[in-house]
Amino acid sequence: PYIADHEVLPDLVAEWEPDIALRAGPAGTEHLEAIVDGAGRWLAPDGSVVLEMAPRQTTEIAARLDSLGFDTGVHVDLSGRDRAVVGRRRP
Repeated sequence: PYIADHEVLPDLVAEWEPDIALRAGPAGTEHLEAIVDGAGRWLAPDGSVVLEMAPRQTTEIAARLDSLGFDTGVHVDLSGRDRAVVGRRRP
């Protein structure tokens, strides 16, 4: 989930997915931040974390991973929009 509680979604999305699968809190990044902040505890030494998010969230989440010691990359979707952040633990 990476949609902020206040964001309005198209009916097609809102009717298809339950809120719990879409909404992450007031900022929309709360679940992403929890995964990033906990990754160092549960990720294998050579592991990677891969997260899908809204294009406007990729810079913030990539910077957060970087600050925690991950090499990061932002990947685009089929429309060419930033859509995923991959963080790999630095050796």
